Amino acid sequence: MKIRLDNIPDAGVDVEITDQKWAQEAAAAALEGSASRLTGKLSVQAYDDHIRVTGVLTLHGRRPCDRCGMDLLIDHDDGFDLHYVAAGSRDSGQSRELKTDELDIGFYDGGAIDLAAVVQEHFALSMPSRLACDAPGTRVADGELCGAPDPSAENEKPVDPRFAVLAGLKLND
Repeated sequence: MKIRLDNIPDAGVDVEITDQKWAQEAAAAALEGSASRLTGKLSVQAYDDHIRVTGVLTLHGRRPCDRCGMDLLIDHDDGFDLHYVAAGSRDSGQSRELKTDELDIGFYDGGAIDLAAVVQEHFALSMPSRLACDAPGTRVADGELCGAPDPSAENEKPVDPRFAVLAGLKLND
């Protein structure tokens, strides 16, 4: 769903989301899974030099666990505040290093803001880059945790029992 900038009144535009197909598809793309329920509200404000989109979205979705591949049920409820500038508005044609305050700015093109891109960006930014069975806001569809070890956790090797006596040894520095 696109909103043309010249159609945004001074008071802004509020968009209620209740399982619209465009919003569910955008959330599913960010989730890399499916969105069974998506509700919330977006508020779009146009300023002289940028667009601000704020809101709260609640997602109930499904995707595979990144660790074991089991089906995860995901409940995600989060607010956001995103800013967009016209593509090319800050482009001088030369390479330059981005300033800290420019890192959280998105871009729109063609005189319109694409709310599907806003929904997708929100979930892509607010969800962990890896989702596993034990992540907050997730549960396994069949109720069982996968039990697969977390590959990012440090794997401790078992201690040879012959060296167990050295466990209490303290060395002076």
